[in-house]
Amino acid sequence: GQWKSLNLSSISHETECQILELKSLPENAHIWDVYCGLMENIKQIKACVPLIKSLSNSSMRPRHWKMLVRTLGAQHTIVPDKFQEASLKELIDLGLLNYKEDVLAI
Repeated sequence: GQWKSLNLSSISHETECQILELKSLPENAHIWDVYCGLMENIKQIKACVPLIKSLSNSSMRPRHWKMLVRTLGAQHTIVPDKFQEASLKELIDLGLLNYKEDVLAI
């Protein structure tokens, strides 16, 4: 997938800049739904950076992908051989953040 070729340091930097920019908005804007939703999305992307870095490591082998499928549980339909072809959105939608420690341990 294209997620394997992302510039993760740039994404990390940009998400931090976006968080700071949002926080600089007037205090009353911090309660708006759009503010809260955007902040949550940016924080999710930022939190996924170490996971994506780990998953894009060249040392990831088919057995690691199989372990990941087992960790995520049967509710996910991506087969181990297809993880590498998944989009970034698909990886985030898998709920990797719910299994952050497990994913990093793989």
